[in-house]
Amino acid sequence: MTTTTSSTTFTTPVGVSADAGEQAAPLTAAEVTAALGAGTALVVGRYRVDLGAGACRWSPEIDVIHGRSSREPFGGLAELRSRIHPDDATVAPPTLAAFRQGRPFAAAHRVVDARGRARTVLVVGDPRRDRSGTVGEIGGFAVDVSTVVHEADRAVTRAMASGAVVEQAIGALMVLAGLDAGEAGRTLARAAGEADVPMPDAARQVLAALSGREPADGADAVRDALASVQAHPRRDNGARLARRITRRSR
Repeated sequence: MTTTTSSTTFTTPVGVSADAGEQAAPLTAAEVTAALGAGTALVVGRYRVDLGAGACRWSPEIDVIHGRSSREPFGGLAELRSRIHPDDATVAPPTLAAFRQGRPFAAAHRVVDARGRARTVLVVGDPRRDRSGTVGEIGGFAVDVSTVVHEADRAVTRAMASGAVVEQAIGALMVLAGLDAGEAGRTLARAAGEADVPMPDAARQVLAALSGREPADGADAVRDALASVQAHPRRDNGARLARRITRRSR
């Protein structure tokens, strides 16, 4: 779960002045956040480690990410390392190489916080060399990306569930109408297109319509089920309107 950034030479984009003597147009916070801060808000903490002095400093957000109180005694880097999930505890060679060469790096790993909850943390580091050329300090950010990971997991789960219901509907069409897989899929897709609904919605409606039908109904059951696919399920609007009129007349 580790990635390392490569060395990049930044050039001035077309339309942006590189002349320090020229005054660029001022930027607003809205413009900057629209370009750089779009998406899901995440917990971000800042850290800095002085390798020579063995000192570590970071913002309160790091404590939040690790589920600990800033008032608790801190066990240093050993405590942080103890929080890393065992499956992610090995440092990838590219990350170590970037660190030793003084290049920025990014590494993602899971931590088990003080409350026993698993979190996915992205750590961005910027090693800095001293006058002797040795990396003497590292600073950067730790970002709790658990929310994004969970959203991605849920999206995959929803996609898998949608795929499963479509496969079930196709299987039912194959059995009852004697279609092959391709014909059944195209038939279901055509019904979804005519009703202007997504395939999973059409599949659910078809399966609901086929529920309780006998295998002997065969093609008739399939025809009725496909015809029942609609954008909005029918509602008893007449009964609802009657209730409203009755309440108003009281």
